[in-house]
Order: sequence, then C-alpha cells, then structure tokens
Amino acid sequence: MYSHAFGLFLVLPQGERRQGEGPMREVAAEGRFDGWEQLVGLRVVGVGAASREARDLSMKEWETLGVGLGMPVLRARVDNPEVPYGGFMEAINPASGEHGEMLRKLFRKLDERGWARIMLGLTEEDVQRVVRAALVIVGGETGVVLALDDVHHADARTIGLLEYLADSAARVLLVLGHDPLNGSPRLAALLAKTRNPDATERLARIFELPPDRAGYRLTRREATVLEGVAQGLTDDTIADRLAISPRTVHRRLRHVSRKLGTETEDREEVVELAKSAGLLPGED
Repeated sequence: MYSHAFGLFLVLPQGERRQGEGPMREVAAEGRFDGWEQLVGLRVVGVGAASREARDLSMKEWETLGVGLGMPVLRARVDNPEVPYGGFMEAINPASGEHGEMLRKLFRKLDERGWARIMLGLTEEDVQRVVRAALVIVGGETGVVLALDDVHHADARTIGLLEYLADSAARVLLVLGHDPLNGSPRLAALLAKTRNPDATERLARIFELPPDRAGYRLTRREATVLEGVAQGLTDDTIADRLAISPRTVHRRLRHVSRKLGTETEDREEVVELAKSAGLLPGED
C-alpha cells in the first residue's frame, strides 16, 4: 500500500508527529495509508446530465483536479457505438511515450473486425489486461484519470473494459459522462456498483485547494513541498518525509513556479517569489 495515492500525502490519526517542524512534521504511519483505497474509496465518477454542455463543465473540473495533482488525464468522447472500444483510441492520442504509442497501435488494430482474435489469438480478457497494464504505466505512481463522455453510446466491449478497470486494483479513476435517460442497464449497473455516496464529499475535503492571501491556489502537497524548500531541505529529504519520490517533489515545485508566473528552477528565487506572494512568511 502507498501513502502517495492520487499524488497526496495523507496522515492517519495515529501517525507520528515530529515536533518543531511546522506542517513538515507530518509523517506517514506504519503500514502506510492509501488515501484513494481506504479514505476516498472512489474508482468511478458518474457525470450524469442530459446536456452535453452541462457534463462538459463537470468533467473539466475533474480534469483540472487531475492536472493539479500531476496526474495524466486522458479524455475522449464515445461518438460511434459501432467502433470497437469506441472512445478509447481518441483518449489515448494525447498519451506520450512508447506506452501511448503501444495503446494507439492496439486500438487501431482492434478497429479491424476479428484482427485481435484471429491474428493474435487475443480474447476480450486479454485485451482488457493489456489496456490496464498500459494505463498503469502511463499513470505511474500518481495514477491516471480516464474521462469518457457520451458513454451511453458505448459498445458492449467498451462497457466490459470499463467494468474490468473499475474492479481491478489499478490506479485508474474513471470519469464517465452520460445521459441518465439513455444509458443501458449494464452502464447503470456499473455506475451503481461503484458509487460511494460519501466519496464525492470526502474527496472535495481532501482535495480542497484553499486560496492563500494573494489569491493563489496551491494544493496541500505543493504547499508542503514549498515549505520544505524554504527550510533548505533537499528533494531527497522532502521525499523521504512525505513518502513520495524525489521526482514528484521536483514536479510539485515546478507547479508552484508556474503558479507564481515563472519557469525558473532556481529554488531561492521560487522561495522569494512565494514570500512576495504571501505563500510563505517574510523575513523578520
């Protein structure tokens, strides 16, 4: 189990606290706490509205949340129910690197009737496992958001793949936009099976982005990393305390820099800009 699910550092009530270190004193409890699995309990978000415009607004909020947490966001629309795995090909197009290309090639071939079964001997379950594995690699340690709209048009194989991803242990958050009046019983069953009545409220509390005095909005992870940098801590030290990777620390600091209107990687400059913006206390 990992304490950095969804790119957040979450602290158990029984977690240790080191004295005299400000917010950086929070330390992961023994056994590590997986906030996504045990606190949020959310794998599928159903965005139901008859209007595509209304769904689009809600789905953009989830996309913004994922981006703010450093998660890859793959978004698409299911336009043609006749296309096998409709929507997945479009969603994978923005995915970068060799794994994104692998998925693109896979879905291109799946468009050819019978190709996967006849040429490769792939069953539907085989395809599901391949897609899951690729999404896990794309998401890395933070997970990935897969946002599909118009899933009420989805073909049976797409629904089957969504069911498989929802039931698997993969860090894939499915955001499914749909018309509640036109969905299939199978889609309704998927949404009902994975719905957690308290999840959205708890998620909003966990991912709340409190505005600072200057009107900037930092995630809790970004604010904690920024404080560690201001204390002169190295990426390795911050990563060790937050149970994340040094690479994630570096990425969070870059997010802070961009929110401050700069691309600089000079840590001292970032700290000074943060002080000027009211994100950190100034010199006495």
